[in-house]
Amino acid sequence: FLIPTCRTVRISGSNSDGRHMIVMPNSLLSHGDVSGRPLQFDLKGNFDYSGRRASFTATILKDANFHMLFPQGLDIVKVKFKNGQTPGWGQVRTFIDTVRSDTWSLLQKKLMDYSFLIDLVSLCPRIIRVTSEKSFTAFDEGKRLYLDNFVKSNIRLRQVHDGRPIYKNGNDEYLYYWAETGVWHIGIDYNRPSNGIASSTTNACPSYDSAWAVFHEREGWTYGYGVKVSSGDTRSVEKVIESLNPNKTLLWVNRHGSLANSQLQYIMTLSIIDMFMVEGSRGFWNLVGSGLTMSTCTTNDIDPIPAHEYRVRFLRMMGWKDPGYKSGSSCGSCLGNRRRESYTYLTSLHQRVEHLNQKCE
Repeated sequence: FLIPTCRTVRISGSNSDGRHMIVMPNSLLSHGDVSGRPLQFDLKGNFDYSGRRASFTATILKDANFHMLFPQGLDIVKVKFKNGQTPGWGQVRTFIDTVRSDTWSLLQKKLMDYSFLIDLVSLCPRIIRVTSEKSFTAFDEGKRLYLDNFVKSNIRLRQVHDGRPIYKNGNDEYLYYWAETGVWHIGIDYNRPSNGIASSTTNACPSYDSAWAVFHEREGWTYGYGVKVSSGDTRSVEKVIESLNPNKTLLWVNRHGSLANSQLQYIMTLSIIDMFMVEGSRGFWNLVGSGLTMSTCTTNDIDPIPAHEYRVRFLRMMGWKDPGYKSGSSCGSCLGNRRRESYTYLTSLHQRVEHLNQKCE
């Protein structure tokens, strides 16, 4: 397995209710002090089902949250396995094949209702410095901004922050992204757009090249001060995460189709968890819920659906349509043909090439 199962333990006793416990290595990243608030997801493939949405303030987010934050999915750029091989895009295919193999083993045991557990860390710098070519004074809501160094915070993100980190300095000033207007802001409240300092850009990190404007009551927004926002790190977030996680499979990913420059956006780890439920042991209400959606494998299914359909939908998150579940020439035929079923959580160059070659991708 991508993440091995070390032990499966049956819990005994009068109150155990036939439960089991799986013992496996910790698949979440060791973050050190560089990550800020990581984005962690439990994904099953049915983003259109209301039960797969969590509050954005929750520690673990779900499918609907992922779909809202990444409406075009994430693009896997390169992979590094725990054996220390040099990371590269060529290992993406090996990674996808490993997931296929793992889920095939689960299918042989009629297991279902498992999840991808994703731990996603922004590669934006931990420390941000603000400098300028000319001196100036900036205010937000009447409070002066002193613009001391900003540090990634652990503040829980909202959807409007678009998965980008929130920075804070010792003067309770914040550097944050506002997705509704596509602007990075510096101000005193990260829950609203600021009238302090801002940059209109879709850059994933505030330190990427962009023009920053200062707001004045009389002059409005002006770029005349030559404000620059840059990294204050002595060691990159990427290198720190790599060094802290030598025995984990790491993936470098970008927002698919949205990056205007070549910088990578996120590093993450991914594992399959909750490999407990056997198809034949579903309870009465599980069977009723599955029956309401005809036990298909579409994005609004009420879980848990049968093991084979479950694997089809699960692998569709990575763009693969199972040729073992086929009607006519349609691979993964239980997926249906509605447009929303075309959403791919984790795409890759390998997957797109296979699609162009009319494989089951």
